[in-house]
Amino acid sequence: MKYFLLAILFVTSVYAEDKKPRKVYLKPGVILLKKSGERYQTTKGIYTFVTPVDETKKLFNVISKKGLTDWHVEAESISEIEDEIRILPNIDANVTYPAPLNHQSENKFALIDTNFNMHLENFSVNAFNSIYQTSSTSVLSPRYELRTLYISDMPVNIGIGLNYQTVTYKSGEEAVDDANDLTFTILSFGPQLERVVYTEDILSISIIGGAEFAPIYQVVQGEFKEKYNAMLFDIGIEGSWNTSYGKWSLGTHFRHHDLTLSETNRASVNPIPESITTNSIGVMAGYKYEWNL
Repeated sequence: MKYFLLAILFVTSVYAEDKKPRKVYLKPGVILLKKSGERYQTTKGIYTFVTPVDETKKLFNVISKKGLTDWHVEAESISEIEDEIRILPNIDANVTYPAPLNHQSENKFALIDTNFNMHLENFSVNAFNSIYQTSSTSVLSPRYELRTLYISDMPVNIGIGLNYQTVTYKSGEEAVDDANDLTFTILSFGPQLERVVYTEDILSISIIGGAEFAPIYQVVQGEFKEKYNAMLFDIGIEGSWNTSYGKWSLGTHFRHHDLTLSETNRASVNPIPESITTNSIGVMAGYKYEWNL
């Protein structure tokens, strides 16, 4: 018996809540109906209260300002708004809330821009001719770069770059023996700076600069090997495009190499100047991957 009474109370409360007027919006052109069959089409939007005519909820009473329910409206003509127009917070005026803290924290993300670039460079070897008795002036060679930048609100974006390059060429036009080939191997890394000079919806243009230390800068000729202490300085300009396949970039870079001989396994070598400088210039293509840290 107790559960039966509880069920009756529950159904009664649900029905009472269901019969409670709720505020809705009737769009322009909605048809209002009267029991007498009279019809009226609204010419402008109306905010009003409605209650269901019966349990089917296919037809609703439109409550006038005087509380009358002479007019009805079909369910599909109603736009629910009661939840959307609740703009004031539900704050209990009788409750005392603590003052906000002076020190607050929030989650922030660092935007990281990682570039995978391939360069095709014209590498000048004039400076090495007197050392290795060669006559070449320049060699085309690929260079592979991984660069990561922190994108910030500062005038420049700061990051680090890693480069790997091999350069191979014959010791002279008449040389046919591969044992006389010279192979440069260069691995360098260091800080990178980017200055964005132009942006629009899908295109941005940047100036890139960097200074790199080379833990590996060596030349191998047959069984002989020289190692150099090296610093490399880079400046370039790049354009980036947003596409449906990601962000791609094209550009050109100039690199300056400062070298000093640090180690050799030759019994005797040709006189080497205290410092050697050479340059390379080329074009590049790359892919950018942006992620949050």
